[in-house]
Amino acid sequence: MRTRMLPMIACNFGDIVLIEFPLTDMRGVSRRPALVLNDSGDLDVLVARITSQEQSIKSDYKVTLQRYLRLLVPHIV
Repeated sequence: MRTRMLPMIACNFGDIVLIEFPLTDMRGVSRRPALVLNDSGDLDVLVARITSQEQSIKSDYKVTLQRYLRLLVPHIV
């Protein structure tokens, strides 16, 4: 799979960014929202996926402030 470098901007903890996640078949990508957890300052950024698909994973956190965040439905981080 070929990836392209996108221009990097400074990110801060709590920012919502769009990043390209690889598809399960590794033949393409899907642009999806992610929550910035840490920006080390050297182009390495730690993010958590954001989805509206509910799963039963202990580490998932349900964001229920959809009106404040302008989300249509609750999301999972």
